[in-house]
Amino acid sequence: MFDIAWSTIKKRKGGFIAAFIAVFCGSAVVTACGVLLMSGLLSGVSPERYAGAAVMIGGNQSREVAQNFDPHYAERVTLPASLTAEVAEVPGVRAVVGDRTVGMSIADRKGRTLSLDHPLFGHGWASAALGPFTLAEGAEPRGEGEAVLDTALAGKAGVKVGDTVRLSVGTTPASYRVVGLAAPSKAGLSRQSAVFLTDARATQLSQRPDRLTAIGVLAEPGTDADALAGRIEKALAGSREPVAVHTGKQVGDLEFLDMGQSRGFLVALSASFGGTALAVVIFVVSSTLGLAVHQRRRELAMLRAIAASPRQIHSLIGSEILMVAAAGALLGAAPGFLIAGALRDAFASVGVLPGDFELSYNPAPAGAAVVLCVLGARLAGFIAAFRTARIQPVEALRESQSEPPRLGRVRLNVGRGLIVLGLAAAVVLPAVIPGQLAIAGAAGSLLILMFGCALIGPQLVKITAAMMAPLLRSFRISGYLAAANTSANSRRLSSAVVPLALGAAMALMQLSTLSTVEATAAKQAATGVVADYVLTSDSTGLSTELADSVRAVPGVATATPVARSQVMLNYLEVDKMAARPFSAEGIDPRGIGRTLDLDVREEAWTR
Repeated sequence: MFDIAWSTIKKRKGGFIAAFIAVFCGSAVVTACGVLLMSGLLSGVSPERYAGAAVMIGGNQSREVAQNFDPHYAERVTLPASLTAEVAEVPGVRAVVGDRTVGMSIADRKGRTLSLDHPLFGHGWASAALGPFTLAEGAEPRGEGEAVLDTALAGKAGVKVGDTVRLSVGTTPASYRVVGLAAPSKAGLSRQSAVFLTDARATQLSQRPDRLTAIGVLAEPGTDADALAGRIEKALAGSREPVAVHTGKQVGDLEFLDMGQSRGFLVALSASFGGTALAVVIFVVSSTLGLAVHQRRRELAMLRAIAASPRQIHSLIGSEILMVAAAGALLGAAPGFLIAGALRDAFASVGVLPGDFELSYNPAPAGAAVVLCVLGARLAGFIAAFRTARIQPVEALRESQSEPPRLGRVRLNVGRGLIVLGLAAAVVLPAVIPGQLAIAGAAGSLLILMFGCALIGPQLVKITAAMMAPLLRSFRISGYLAAANTSANSRRLSSAVVPLALGAAMALMQLSTLSTVEATAAKQAATGVVADYVLTSDSTGLSTELADSVRAVPGVATATPVARSQVMLNYLEVDKMAARPFSAEGIDPRGIGRTLDLDVREEAWTR
């Protein structure tokens, strides 16, 4: 059978080239999505300031949701300082170090805020052991007005030991004398800059003095880090607050919160887009094969007339598509790795992913893409050969001369039903159900519409041709023949038109959904702020006492401080629980009507 199939492919290259290209592109896209998915599950960045710790303990930064993706908290989940005593009692622990992280900014010699490539954080000197940081020059801080800068930061700021620098928390500056310069002994600081103060001063500057950013554990010599982490997890199992214990490269997730969010983004994106790409491959290959089978209907009818069974017809067409799909999928898998890298760079350029996010390259995504694309193409081949294989030989000979006058009743009814259902999901659902579910329903309706249009594609082509017939007939003989041929061979034309229409529809859906959400959000933000002026900070935010200072300025009627945050909302979505982060803002209600238009429908103020 494969010999016959190979002979057919060589003599009828046109239709099979289209199927080959579709499988090639599909395999590349699915491979790229697989690489992004594996990277979302396995990749990350190496720790920097916590590189010297055997085990790091932090708050649980994700909300576990059954049968769904676990959303990540955007803000740091802190730990109670009392946990350090419990961790210190675990066998194998040499020392426990609590770390407090405070966002800061630094001014240059002229008093202007220094622009840094990475954020600047202040810490207590005790946490320097987690680097570990060693003094390159000077001494450790001992007084409230003393600080130690990392060597790279000191070079950027142009300061040396003995100089005075101005460090600000929010918009509240303070002067510190540089008593030392520190350098990390293991990894360099490529994603942050560090300032070390006394532990008492770091506690004073922290928004929650009773809470810690993380807890670092230095192990006894010869202690296995993973075994120690297991003992710590067991010791903290009864803690009132969920904690996460990290070792090795996982510590990077604790140190840099954007890594967990980026991985969650990649997992959700690659899973949804990869499935859609595979569905498109099946549609396009099915349509191109349908056209190839339609062009060979006389040949296949003769095979049926000389006693070829439906199974043999399926076997012949299946062998052809397996050969074409296997070649296309294998050749398309290699460029998929390049596409994954290009997508990573594109995401990084728009700020969705960190620029140093490392992809996890392994052969598993390529193997999965080849298997999925070949199976998808085989399913498409089965669909394309279904009618030719099942009808009677005499009927096959009759249809080889002309197309069937109409589509089957079941096919028509199913196609029309899917179109009605897809339109309802796209139009009615957003009007009835608000929020993310409406957006997802409207986007998911595309697949339903794609199935429906593919089923009744010939009828849609015939209706379109009838509408365009007057225009075509204006071109006299050529236009008249084109209109007549289109109407008479709507099945064959739909095999070429439907893939193009579906591709255009998918592109328009992706673009229009994102642009609609962005435009609506921008409109709400523009109409919601009615204040004459807005004060913002590009670095570490505004200090809480600044609002009172602004209110005291002559001519200021009112000022509304806004604290931006996120909340994790747990809610029932259809028939199962879901959790999703939403933006939240804390405001002072005094004079709120003169600064913000919140379009409040129902209100219950909490002071």
